[in-house]
This record gives sequence, structure tokens and C-alpha cells, in this order.
Amino acid sequence: MEDDEIQRSFLSDMLERGKKGEKPLMIPLQYADAFGVPMHVAEANLEHMADKGWIQAEMKPTTNGKFIFVRSITRIGIDHLNGQKAMLSSVNPTSHNFQGVKDSLIAMGNHSVPTQNSNINSFEELYTYLDRNLNSEQSYALKKLLNKLQGEIVYGYVKTSTLKKIAPLAAEYGPPVVTALDFIARQLGLKA
Repeated sequence: MEDDEIQRSFLSDMLERGKKGEKPLMIPLQYADAFGVPMHVAEANLEHMADKGWIQAEMKPTTNGKFIFVRSITRIGIDHLNGQKAMLSSVNPTSHNFQGVKDSLIAMGNHSVPTQNSNINSFEELYTYLDRNLNSEQSYALKKLLNKLQGEIVYGYVKTSTLKKIAPLAAEYGPPVVTALDFIARQLGLKA
């Protein structure tokens, strides 16, 4: 099996499991067993996919290399799998599902303060920004909600209730949360 075929198989499996409400296989050994590839091949392909932004994975250095823990396929991974280039080109902000989200983001304007950083283009960049600009307790609480939201965005079903939990944090935590709200609006195609 060639690397691109392995990556396509891994991504397809993650997507299908997600559609069924299941978690993806989490470690390279599981991918090696499930797809009949050597462990080092599974590791290398998962690392490549994480580097490309196709999957969300935690990578930690070990004495033997890196430990890779897969969390989910990303929108970029789904688009790559489908042969698309634009990250959220299929999202229609006026669709029934996103109308409530759009209304919630508009309502969040009550918490509006100028954003400090609109150059954030991925959830990973946002998480790094929040780690730098919030204390660890605030960052953990917000990232927990954002991680849930990221999964909802990937699967095309964003819950208004998730956004409503994030909005009040803008008043409590200040500009870093407003930056997060700005990023969310851009991810949903509600803001250029």
C-alpha cells in the first residue's frame, strides 16, 4: 500500500467512525493492526497527517521517537479526503443548521471589544494563543469548549448551546475570548 492510499484509508475510517458517533482509532498500533501495515508506517503516516492539519493529534516525544494519540479528523482532512481545496467551502451560513449559530454569534456582540489577533487560522494556533494570554485554569475551561465546538464544526452540526457557553466567557476573560469568537465566526463562514 502506498502512503497516499494508507492516508486515505486512515482518514476514511476516522470519518466513518465519526459519522456513527464513534471515536477514531487512537494509536498507531491500532491503525497498523486494522490496516495490515507495519507500525512504523502507521506512525509516519499519522505524523504526516497531523503535520498537514488533516487530523487533530497529540504528539509527545519519547525515547523511541514520538507518541501519537489521534483525537479526530479535521475539516481540512475531510476536504483533502474529498479532493477539495477550500476549508469550509461547503458551509452555507443561511442553512437551517447554521442560522441559530449565526444568530448566537450576532447576539455575542454584547460582549464586543476589539480583537487582539485576527491572524489565527487554525484551532491549534488559537489554542497556543489562549495558552499565552489566559491563565491555565481559564485556558483549560475555554479549550474544553472549543475542542467540543471543533468536533461539531468538523461534522457539520454546530450546537447553539455550545456557543452560548463560550459567549459569557468574553466578559469574564476579556479580549482573548473575543479573539476566539472572531475565529469561530470566520470558521463558520459568517465573517470574512
